[in-house]
Amino acid sequence: CIRPVSAWERLARRYFSCQERDYLQGLCDAARQRAFLQIWTQKEAYVKATGEGIRGLAAGCPNGWRYATTEIPGAVMSVAASGELQAVRRFIWA
Repeated sequence: CIRPVSAWERLARRYFSCQERDYLQGLCDAARQRAFLQIWTQKEAYVKATGEGIRGLAAGCPNGWRYATTEIPGAVMSVAASGELQAVRRFIWA
């Protein structure tokens, strides 16, 4: 869910690339929170798809992987796939 992440700098130092951290530093607070969550959910989708677990976050996502990221009110979601994303379906359970 979208909520302030107070430890974003600590998490970014540990799991994000230099380019990702520099990008976040250049944003205002509101934009930084959204961008952080977008990057985090993409990395999380990758490690779930590969089964690497949280240690895989630090390695970064290799070339050839594609991501679809979307926001719905109150949440940011990402899907990762090796190769082309043919179709991404979004399901919302009430």
